[in-house]
Amino acid sequence: MRPAPPPLDGSALLVAGDASLRRHVASTLGDLGLLVHVAREPYAGMAAFLAEPTELVVVSLRGFRKRDLGFLRTLREQAPDARVLLLVPASRRQVAARALDAGGDATVVEPYDPGELTAAVRALWRRSSGSTEAAADAGASPGVAQLAAEVAHAINNPLQVLSLHLESGLGGGGTRVGTEAVAALARVRDVTSWLASYGGLGHPQRARVDVAALLEATLDEENGTGRIAPVREGLGDPAPADVDAAQVRAALRAALGLLAGASGARPAPVHARADREGRSVRLSLLAPEADRALLLHPDVDGVVLTQDTTRVAMPGLALPRAVAEAHGGSVSLGAARPRGLRLDVRLGAR
Repeated sequence: MRPAPPPLDGSALLVAGDASLRRHVASTLGDLGLLVHVAREPYAGMAAFLAEPTELVVVSLRGFRKRDLGFLRTLREQAPDARVLLLVPASRRQVAARALDAGGDATVVEPYDPGELTAAVRALWRRSSGSTEAAADAGASPGVAQLAAEVAHAINNPLQVLSLHLESGLGGGGTRVGTEAVAALARVRDVTSWLASYGGLGHPQRARVDVAALLEATLDEENGTGRIAPVREGLGDPAPADVDAAQVRAALRAALGLLAGASGARPAPVHARADREGRSVRLSLLAPEADRALLLHPDVDGVVLTQDTTRVAMPGLALPRAVAEAHGGSVSLGAARPRGLRLDVRLGAR
């Protein structure tokens, strides 16, 4: 069972013409802990935002007209730090591309899955609330964290615009060039995600969590990407600890991405185990096919590094280490016997 993340503390503006959509989205946002203001169309939405600015704006593109793009441009001018999530009907991808150019930050395709909407909102929230000071408290280098957040934000919009064009067939998605473009965009999306996770680190929001269950859930997620093939024996007994589940999951995803990038196998086999050890929890990841030359890579402690021989980009140790240290722990990467690499993430259990 996955641990429940902490509620969000703030407000959101929802702009949607469809009453049923407004009701369901407002309910989802409210369940996240947000105070929700509602407007039926962009003009009323602008008036509502100017009267009471919110950290998040959710805009449905159902019935959205070309002139309504001015709402997004004005919103971006008035509140450059606000985060704008676009709800996009499958038939309106071209409108979505223009809306992203006008000031949107991210999209969720309708009909949406509530879990996908929740994840998108939380990701935007982390990005908007992750200050330099909070990142430093989380163990991240303030200057690097700010740069990572800024680069991720700058890349995200054009990345989504290109993705929408390809999915709409304008980029030749069924051709060899289109297939290569989709693969290249996926690589850029991965790097953007790692940068955003590091740049968005804030104060750990601790709650009681079974870290062994959290490890298993993260293995399931990464198994779905095809990057790793987790070995499911011996995950260990329940390992309760007071941790920020979202941060620990991000750290584990980065650690698994590092081992997968260093592995010669696709997907990369990874053995995983969680152990409670006194006042700490140790998460051990073993990749028997990983190249030990990674131990000498000059950028292994960075946010992102590139494998010298394959030119594959992968996360560095910066994110796992920042999260571990924010939880009173540490990260170690070493050679495994008889071959491969072992990466241990230790968290203070309290």
